[in-house]
Amino acid sequence: MNRYLSVGIFAAGLGLCAVAAQPQSGGFTAAQATQGQAIYANHCASCHGAKLQGGAGPALSGSTFASTWESGGKTADDLYYIIHTQMPLTAPGSLSEAQYLSVTAYILQQNGYKPGNVALSSKNLKSVKLTKK
Repeated sequence: MNRYLSVGIFAAGLGLCAVAAQPQSGGFTAAQATQGQAIYANHCASCHGAKLQGGAGPALSGSTFASTWESGGKTADDLYYIIHTQMPLTAPGSLSEAQYLSVTAYILQQNGYKPGNVALSSKNLKSVKLTKK
């Protein structure tokens, strides 16, 4: 086989691996974010505001979200951990894993992250970087 052809095939193979390892867009689906919106309205909005603007709890959108979450190499796993272990304030850990993941997806969507075709899950939380491109 031609040496250059071999290198090209090898490099192309590496490219495919690199693409496959990247999270899809925001690492959540539109359906997941929609589910999260309903859960958020029932369990989070009374403290964090109907539009994530804050109230008794901190804002979960805009510059407050950006300064808290979009620096220092944080991932969706960091956000999910706080939501899962500390919320709702009166009953931490009382929602299902799927509900917490959906709320996380909703918060990401409301902060400009675009949904993809792969749902946010415990397996991909750490691969979803909280930085805007």
